[in-house]
Formats: sequence, C-alpha cells, structure tokens
Amino acid sequence: MNASTPHDPSGSAEKDRTALPADGEIVYPPGWGGKTANSPAIVGTHADSLLMVDGQSEELIRQFVEHLPVPVAMFDRHMRYLVVSRRWLEHYDLEHREVIGQLHYDLFPDIPVRWRIAHQRSLAGQILRCEKDWFERDNGEIEWLRWELCPWRTASGEVGGVILFSEIITDQHQAEQLVRDREERMRSLLDTVADAIVTIDSEGTIQSVNSATERMFGYLSHELVGQNVRILMPEPYYQEHDNYLRRYHATRQPRLIGTGRELVARRKDGSTFPVGLAVNEMPHLGLFTGIVRDISAERALQKQVLEIASEQDRRIGQELHDSIQQQLTGLGLLAQNLVDAVTDHYPVEAPLASRVASGIKEVTRQVHLLSRGLIPVEIDAEGLSAALRGLVTRLNNPPHLSCVLRCPSPVQVTDNFTATHLYRIAQEAVNNALKHSHADQIEIVLASDAAALTLEVRDNGLGIRNKRQSSQGMGLRIMQYRAGLIGGTVQIDARDGGGTRVRCTVFRGSLPHGQSR
Repeated sequence: MNASTPHDPSGSAEKDRTALPADGEIVYPPGWGGKTANSPAIVGTHADSLLMVDGQSEELIRQFVEHLPVPVAMFDRHMRYLVVSRRWLEHYDLEHREVIGQLHYDLFPDIPVRWRIAHQRSLAGQILRCEKDWFERDNGEIEWLRWELCPWRTASGEVGGVILFSEIITDQHQAEQLVRDREERMRSLLDTVADAIVTIDSEGTIQSVNSATERMFGYLSHELVGQNVRILMPEPYYQEHDNYLRRYHATRQPRLIGTGRELVARRKDGSTFPVGLAVNEMPHLGLFTGIVRDISAERALQKQVLEIASEQDRRIGQELHDSIQQQLTGLGLLAQNLVDAVTDHYPVEAPLASRVASGIKEVTRQVHLLSRGLIPVEIDAEGLSAALRGLVTRLNNPPHLSCVLRCPSPVQVTDNFTATHLYRIAQEAVNNALKHSHADQIEIVLASDAAALTLEVRDNGLGIRNKRQSSQGMGLRIMQYRAGLIGGTVQIDARDGGGTRVRCTVFRGSLPHGQSR
C-alpha cells in the first residue's frame, strides 16, 4: 500500500474482519531489529490471527521473511519498518535503500489518505483486506495490487503494530481487462446481428442470448437465461427436445447439430413463426450455440408468389373445364353420331370414324384430369377432404392397389392455400410410394386436434433403406418446402414391419384464426 499520487481510476474496496487473539505464545527475541526491544518474530497467520514462534533466532526470522515469495512488511505502532521481504523491496523500488527503522510515510510521503486511514484502523485491531487497489509510481505508471493488513499483539494483548501483505496484480488486471474488452466487443458485435443467437449448456439451459433474441421472441434477457430452451418451442418440439439431447449425448449422432433446418418457433405471447435454425457445438466449453433467423418475410413472399401462380393455374384449369372441355364434349358427341351414320353405309370408313371418336373421348378425359389437377381443392371448408377422397378414388384399383382415406372426425380447412399445399404433399407422397417404394397398400390419414392439423401417408412399400434416402430422396425437399409455406413440418420415417410414413404437421398457432377445426 504505497503511492505517490492519489489518482483513482476505479476506486477501491476494503473488507473488515474482527481480529482474533493469537493461538501461540508470544516470544520476544533480544535486540529485534536493533530498534525495538519488544518486537515479536511474526512468521504467519492462523485463524485470522498472528502466530509467534518460540525459540527462533533473530537471524532465522529475518531470513524467513526476507525470502518470502510475496511482498510483505512488518511495522510497529508508528508505522516504522521492522522487517521486510526482498519481494517488497523489488516491487516498490527500495532495493538500494535502508528501510529498517524508517517511517513508512517518509519513504512514501504521498501515500493516499485512504491507506493512512486503513493503517490506523488496523492498528486499532481490525483485519482489513482489499482484493483490487491501485497506486501510481513516481514515473506516472499505474500499478494494481491486492493487500491485507493484520495487527500483531504484545504479551499483554495490545496491538504492537501491523503486518502488511501486498501483491502486485497489474499483469492479471490487464489480462482481465483485455478479456472484458474482448467480451464487450463480442457482445456489441452480437447485439448488432439481426439473427437471434442463443447459447445453451448440455442440459438445454439457456446461458446467454443477444439483443435480437429479445426482439424476436418478446422476452427480456433475464427472463430467458436459466430457462430451458424449450420455452422458445411449440409442440411437438417442446416435448421432444430433452429426449433429443439425451439421445445425442448417448450416441453422438446429430440430427440437427451441424446442419441447418427450418422449424417453427414460439414467442412469449404464444404465437408461432417460421425460422431457419443452425446449431453448432462447442465441445471444449460443453455448450451449444443456435442461430435463429426469422423467415416470416420470406415465407410471406413465397406464399404471395405461389398464390399468384395458383390463381393462374386456377384460371387455366377453369378455362379448360368450362370452355375447352365443353367443346371437346360436343365434338365427341358429333363424332359418335358420325360413327353411327357411317357404320351401315360406309363400312370402309367406319373404323376411321370410330378412331376419331375414341381419340376425342380420350382427349376429353385428359383435359378433365388436367383441369382437376390445376384446381385440386374446391374453395370451401370441406374442399381438402373432398380432394383427398377424389385422389383415393382415382388410385384405388383392387387387387393391384388398395388406397383408403381415414378421417376420424370432420376436418375443415377454410384457407384454400393451405388446403392446396396439403393436397400436393399427399399427392407427392403417394406418387413416391408408387414409383419408388412399389407399394400396393396406401393409407391417407387426415386428423386435427387442439395442437395441430396432421396429414399422414402410410404405405407398405420397400421403406427407407438409409438415412440419406430419407433426408434427400423421395421428394422430401418439395414436401418440406410446401409445408414450410403453411407453417408446418414434414417428417419421414420407416414403419414398424416395413413401409414408409410421411407425416405433415401444421401447428394450430401457424394457422389463421378459424382456419381449421
């Protein structure tokens, strides 16, 4: 505790503790220091008290203190030096000065008032400690230190002086400051990022979030830190997350970590929104970092583009149905009349007329199918169910193919955009089952509950042979894209006993109010 100029860049803190009586017997070596006859040889502390050593020579005590690896000095009641360590002399540039017997304040006349007060408090019996303090050297350089003041007592129990331990921690302070500066720069950088960044531990507990997380989810930082990251997830992710973490720790086989994925997230108010999520592991820290990007605007734009395209398809389909198909139907009737007329009178031309009539009939059928494909779902609450029944009717062809629709209770979807994409997902899954899995039994299940609307396509085909096939093949990307546009997800997995299950889930919070029931 030495200084030349009272310049305080950060302030100081002292911690008081009550002095305790010494445990050991106090011994007074003769001629101690050549200055004071009653100066005890103090070599350490025990239970916050000073211990004295019996029968030790003055020279032994001096050598012991002198070679202590820390800066330490012993003073009498007037703050005169009794003994010091070499490290003390080195730290305070006193190697070439005689300090024993000198007044501490003569060597450091500009010592701060706060330290003079601390000396007096310790001389009054208090044990004081400061974990971080500062002083300024004569050259203007600021040094940081921690110190402790401990009184030593005479045989009568009176305070005979103080022991001062002082350790220079400038390098440590500068290293800590460097770390704090880096953390602050990193925090500032993370807070400027538009994406939410969430760090969790191995148990899924949130350790930190950036400002974008607060804006995106509606929580304050302190409301999230310490919570399980499930708080940001709707069903079914809320229930599945802990099992996923346990499975990953047990097998080290990631399904999401190290890859990007589009999911649905939940805000504080309970509303959901589509997000792009990338998760990476920091194994040396036992942490996972998730980067969450709100893709609501992208989804809205994609939906708008597809709505325009769907409307164009609808107009073309309507034109095919109302105009071209009607004309073809009329031509078909004329062709059939022609066949009837020439059969008896022109037997040579009759086969040609019959081929024309059959061709017109086939073209009429193809145009009808094309128009139905362009307008798969009627604009009413029962349109999706009706469209799926039509799909099943067209496909069902016993004994070669059995295709059934199961709908335990009526499912009404009033938004034609959502209904159309659900139909397209079912259509794609059915086509995959026929073309790639060679299934001869297909089951379509449509259901709705309080949490979500669910569409499943199950088959008894070849199934999924490997993980890569399930993630990249079978048109899954197309189905995932369509599901994402309506706020849903698609999962594909193998069925017990063989075959494949494609499951599309549209969460209730992602549907416009009143859209399905």
